[in-house]
Amino acid sequence: VHNVAGTNGTISFRDSLDSEGFFTDYTLTTPYVVTLGGMYLFGKRGFISADVELTDYSSANLGSSAENNINFNRQNEAISELLDFAINYRLGAEVRVDVLRIRAGGSIFSTAFTDAAEEYLNYPDLQLNSLNADRRMLTFGLGVRQPNYYVDVSWVNQYQKNKFSPYTSGNNTIFQPTVLNTTTSNSVVLTMGFGF
Repeated sequence: VHNVAGTNGTISFRDSLDSEGFFTDYTLTTPYVVTLGGMYLFGKRGFISADVELTDYSSANLGSSAENNINFNRQNEAISELLDFAINYRLGAEVRVDVLRIRAGGSIFSTAFTDAAEEYLNYPDLQLNSLNADRRMLTFGLGVRQPNYYVDVSWVNQYQKNKFSPYTSGNNTIFQPTVLNTTTSNSVVLTMGFGF
């Protein structure tokens, strides 16, 4: 991609591979995002905050310049059929005890796939059912704040299930090999800062 420009969520791509039979101009309209958030302060003792974020992945759209006049109907139909609204939730809190900061939080990132995209073939003996692929995160942190430096340590736990099919047969009566993954990760992050 040689040139990328964007306005109002629409990105234009230009490529020079037309001699190979590829189109040279197309646009990608990215999904819209609506966020609602709030925070409550307990004076200087801490705060609690919450955010809800709505993203309509089905509103993504491929388009073409007038001179190229390329039809993306099939791709846009697939986007509408396989992608849906995703709602993300985030909740966090901090308590201040003198120079000590105690933090905790959690978030759920919903899958963007529709039920049709998440469906498995009906093989009950193998327990291949539809899959909840939401990603969940838990965090906990401790920090020390001083006028000329700070130290923070945080623990982050992530959990998600997903599926992967190395290939599809194109025939719904034939079992398609599918790998079910359950991923759990834990990380510890240390941050230090100094004032000058």
